[in-house]
Amino acid sequence: MKRCPKCGETKDLTKFDKCRRTKSGVQSSCKACRKQYRDNNKKKIAEGDKRYYQNNREKIAESKKQRILNTIPCVYRIMSKTSGIYYIGSTTQPLGNRVNSHFHKVSCIDSPFTGKDKSNWEWHELFIGSKEEVRELERYMLSTRVGIDKNCINKQLW
Repeated sequence: MKRCPKCGETKDLTKFDKCRRTKSGVQSSCKACRKQYRDNNKKKIAEGDKRYYQNNREKIAESKKQRILNTIPCVYRIMSKTSGIYYIGSTTQPLGNRVNSHFHKVSCIDSPFTGKDKSNWEWHELFIGSKEEVRELERYMLSTRVGIDKNCINKQLW
């Protein structure tokens, strides 16, 4: 239970929006009061947003550019430095994020990635292109075994 300073009512925490910055983990004002504020101040909020965009145009453009560059589709390979086993995959996520998911989210019990030290593994972008090109190349490599030998663990993992 939490008291909203705007309306003065004590409400259940589900009536407040989440906020990671606060100690309680929720906004100080309840959802209803925040909605009422937004509805009553649409023009003021829109003007503030417009002013922010005008003052930070270059920063916003650079941020968008980086987001696009970080999500270019690619075929990648993760390889063990010691045993030489590797995995081939494709992603539209930033490569580091995708590789991290192999180490933290892989549910396969026999996975060589689960609980392993990432420093023993290296990853490389093998090809960058459109989503369709990347998926087609990955399928082709796996179906024809091009560049794949007995050390490839794709079938063992999935």
